[in-house]
Amino acid sequence: MNYVILVMSGIVMGLIAAVPIGPVNLICIRRTFAFGPVNGFV
Repeated sequence: MNYVILVMSGIVMGLIAAVPIGPVNLICIRRTFAFGPVNGFV
């Protein structure tokens, strides 16, 4: 089995599970676009 495909599918499944957008997620997305990925992550 190709481990790259396995890891990429795991990442995609994790993102799909974390996608539901609520008010806090919208704030994080706005900060990420406005101030950069580090600030959005923090």
